[in-house]
Amino acid sequence: MVSVWEYPARETKGLPARVIDRAEALYTIPLKPGVRSLNLATTVGFFMGLALARLP
Repeated sequence: MVSVWEYPARETKGLPARVIDRAEALYTIPLKPGVRSLNLATTVGFFMGLALARLP
């Protein structure tokens, strides 16, 4: 399994194709027009919220 931490992404280009091709799952966060990226803390919070919402 490849770790995304081994392949830092540029905001304008995203992850390299070799990482995406080996991924088990891909998730995206919809952004408003004009927003380039979210910081790491915001992104982690977003996915933690999704994970917690799925708990019984």
